[in-house]
Amino acid sequence: MILGSKCYNHIMFKETSITIMLSTILTFVGIVTTVYVWRNTPNVDGSELFFTLPLSFTACCFFFKNIFPYHRGGFGLKVIYFIIIIRYLIIPILTCYVGSFSGLALYSAEAYRYGIIMQVIELFVTCITINLFFKKTFHRCSVNYEKHAKSMFYDDLSLGGIFVILFSIYVIYSRGLDSMLQSMRFLILTSVLEEEAIYGYDIWLAHTGMAFLVIVVTGIFQKREDYKPSITNVIIPLVFAFFSCALSFGNTRIITVYFALSALSVFFVAFPHRKTVVLSTIIPTFAIVLASFTMIKQFDYDVSSGIDAGVKDDDIVATVSAYVSTTKNIAKAYDMYELHGDEMGLGSFFADVIGGIHILQLPQFQSIVRSIVSRPTSIALASTGTEVVPMAGQTLFYGGWAFGWLIDIFIYVILIRLLILTDCYSKLERRLGYRYILTWVSVAFGMIMTYNLSIIWSTLNYVPFFLLGALYVNRKIKIRGTRVKMDSNE
Repeated sequence: MILGSKCYNHIMFKETSITIMLSTILTFVGIVTTVYVWRNTPNVDGSELFFTLPLSFTACCFFFKNIFPYHRGGFGLKVIYFIIIIRYLIIPILTCYVGSFSGLALYSAEAYRYGIIMQVIELFVTCITINLFFKKTFHRCSVNYEKHAKSMFYDDLSLGGIFVILFSIYVIYSRGLDSMLQSMRFLILTSVLEEEAIYGYDIWLAHTGMAFLVIVVTGIFQKREDYKPSITNVIIPLVFAFFSCALSFGNTRIITVYFALSALSVFFVAFPHRKTVVLSTIIPTFAIVLASFTMIKQFDYDVSSGIDAGVKDDDIVATVSAYVSTTKNIAKAYDMYELHGDEMGLGSFFADVIGGIHILQLPQFQSIVRSIVSRPTSIALASTGTEVVPMAGQTLFYGGWAFGWLIDIFIYVILIRLLILTDCYSKLERRLGYRYILTWVSVAFGMIMTYNLSIIWSTLNYVPFFLLGALYVNRKIKIRGTRVKMDSNE
């Protein structure tokens, strides 16, 4: 059963006792955190405004409590709400508990002030944009959805889908299985050398193929479930979803988040009465993979062998901070701009765009790309290693001292609106392929506070792009299609 727009209006737009209680609790926690951070701010020049991070969180909880329930039915808003709590409550508490911004490097006082102020601005821009545009966007999306709902077909396996699978197997086999198998890890991960984790089009096809199989196999059993409900209908789709989360290539962790949340999204619409079984399978798998990845990559702790290098408090703060683009990350980008800002040019912007298009990384295109792009990317100029450059840092390279902050605000408004749009459509969409892709994309936009433009652009050009092509072939080369069985309330 998929919720109709009227039902969504009731659960998302009406203030309930749960909403009031949640806003009250978070406001109280925000006040306590603000006092704690204010009294225990690290003794670093430029950090005197650090307490404004939990203070801004508290203010948003009070003034924008109506946006809390908007996350229901989707995953994009869930992700950004979760990240906001980590970024504006957890990180400040941990930072003050440790007594430093983690790491040995110290940045200029102006850099820390810029980082704090930009985080406050980003939070208010996010909440204001959601508050202004979510209701309008959802109503518009629900009208568009209802116009096409009656003409939907199941996304089960077709002749075209078989062709896609055979083609993928042929390409992977012809490239050689050794390189891909060397970087493959299953569930409890072991250490992997960086040179083993080289991504080629065989791994592109493997990732896309795993997502494609989850969709079409679920589509086959969704049809059976709609006409003859049984718990057995969910078992085989769950097996495919389990492997999509449990199989990993190299040291990339975040893709497990996409696989897990996108699978949950399609299962909730295909098997609405089997949520307990679905959650009890996917969530533990997702948690185990992420935990073991984090322990290996960040702390040199191999879960499979039990080798403990020692996990310290400042290691934890540094790890969490690195993935939530906090004050330290923005401060580093600020000082890096002072060093390398004059090297930024129009060529660097084109390098950012072209570098994020995965299909141009094929050997046949690499010589052409090198002849067009000769300037370093903004990310290369802003970083000294593999750390994530925050949005506020990248936009500083785009706009400089005068316009960098303004571009950051503009980008936030655009991307939050795209988050709202994809999240709304993912809530309403019943066709599994589109729902999977919309969920994936909405989660990518929901990562805005941990990502930059280059990462978001690269994410959109990866599995969603290739999966869209695979689904197109699956739908076009089909003998006949069976219409999706719609619920009466739709």
